[in-house]
Amino acid sequence: MCINPKLSYLGLLIPLTFWPTLLIVAHLTPNYHSLIHLVSQLVIINHQAGFIFNIGLIITGFFSLTFSLILLSLYHRSKISIWPITLIILHGLSLIGVGYYPLPHPAHQWWGSISLFIIFSPIMGIIIWSQSQHKYLRLFFFISISLMIFGFSLYIPNFLANYPGLKQRVFHLGWSIWYIYLSLPKLKKFN
Repeated sequence: MCINPKLSYLGLLIPLTFWPTLLIVAHLTPNYHSLIHLVSQLVIINHQAGFIFNIGLIITGFFSLTFSLILLSLYHRSKISIWPITLIILHGLSLIGVGYYPLPHPAHQWWGSISLFIIFSPIMGIIIWSQSQHKYLRLFFFISISLMIFGFSLYIPNFLANYPGLKQRVFHLGWSIWYIYLSLPKLKKFN
């Protein structure tokens, strides 16, 4: 099956679904503050708005899985290593899992922890992929990895302790930039 490289533009739907859903639902939730609260807390603060956000997460996860399958096909056909793409599959599954099992469900934390593996996708990409096959790889790697590493500061209790939501949003911005990079076929050479 031959997939057109232009289908990789569908990866843009991932951040274009996640961010507006988050911003709209956060706006509809009066006691929710994006810099302070984690996204999972939307369900606890406003059950109805949180339900809408969880639907958005599940849709974002399905977009991520679809995008991953498109990239797997394109990369395999072009004999480019697929390993960095396999980690995006885990991220898509994580988005679906946290949307399906919202807080306070015990499975929520497990599904959420899987999303942390997304940080290894750009790391593997910079190690495995050829610079000649991926234009601007170093730039997008540096930006996305820097933001995701900052997002990991969520696990450092004394660093910006009053702003866990900010740290989480920066992590989300990091993976969003990585998805945007992978969505632009003109930056990669497919056979």
